[in-house]
Amino acid sequence: MPSTSNVPSMSNMPSTVAEIARSDLDASQACDASITYLHFEVSDVDVVSDRNNIRKLLRFVQASSSEGFEIKAEIAGKKTLLFTRVEEQPTETIRTFKGFGHNFERTYTKGLTGSTGHHRIISYHFGGMKFLMRHETDGYVADGIDPSTAENRSDIDDLPDLLGSMSVSQARNPTNSRINVVTEGNKPNDVESTLEIKTRAASRELAMEDVVPQFWLSQIPLLVVAYHRQNYFRDINLRDVKQEVRDWEATNWTILRKPACLISLIRQVVEKNGNRRAVVRYIGGPAVQLISDVQSRALPEDLYSLWDNWEPSQDGATYNRSESLDLEPTKPSPMLTTRQSDRNPDDNLARRALGSLPSTSTEDMAPFQHH
Repeated sequence: MPSTSNVPSMSNMPSTVAEIARSDLDASQACDASITYLHFEVSDVDVVSDRNNIRKLLRFVQASSSEGFEIKAEIAGKKTLLFTRVEEQPTETIRTFKGFGHNFERTYTKGLTGSTGHHRIISYHFGGMKFLMRHETDGYVADGIDPSTAENRSDIDDLPDLLGSMSVSQARNPTNSRINVVTEGNKPNDVESTLEIKTRAASRELAMEDVVPQFWLSQIPLLVVAYHRQNYFRDINLRDVKQEVRDWEATNWTILRKPACLISLIRQVVEKNGNRRAVVRYIGGPAVQLISDVQSRALPEDLYSLWDNWEPSQDGATYNRSESLDLEPTKPSPMLTTRQSDRNPDDNLARRALGSLPSTSTEDMAPFQHH
């Protein structure tokens, strides 16, 4: 797979099965579907992805970046669209100084021995589709601390006690799976306690408009901002960013229809392709291309049996994203983003990552009004 930094010339490109322009997202009937969560029963997952893939598609529809990217796309089972990250290389060798972020995180969070990272899986509805999203999480607010009272807390001495690190909760192996699931005794952490850590030089204030989409996609409500001066961190703040996320969503609700529309169009094209696989490729300009010559599959063969033998699970529930962000439900709006997340996203991690989610009751699902 060529890297995004070394894209082949147009004359050498494999067969292009489709091209979707930004302008198509305004005219397409797929965009006419309401983003409101309506009363219909969801029996399985529509989209499984890493957060990074959706951020790339969001930047494309916003025309906020000309950086190229590739995302593998595949249909599993009847309709589940699998997005797989395509990077230049799976691991990175740091040869030059790239900031203090990782060292700050290691120092001020209580890590798990032998852990290389912490990832969380959440589910929600967006654009009439049920998403399963994986994202990296930097930490959580420790037990006994009320996140609602933690805003702008800056006591550096207390910070290691205030912050925790993500734990791995119990999970069951899928049927016929060769995945080895390691179980830790720690309890799952509620989504409302999770946080992201950002570090900046004191002379360069964090631009919230650059990071809010990341919080919106993963529903993380808390932000730790640490500013360093002459190699020392002296200004560290824990902030509740729920209101900023709400404001950003209200301002951008028209734009947010477009990534949902784009993903829907991608799924339609991939479904019609012979092997139901393609690469979503962007090399600049107003359109993304869908390339058909994809031979490798996204998952080991044994995991596809999860779609072949799918049965609804009874061990979890989803809830209104407005609840997680303390949004007050009001009268329905025709153009709306009502999303949901798992109450215990880490529970039964391996099975949920591959679509074995319960159907969702809609009786108490009410949209909130954009202004």
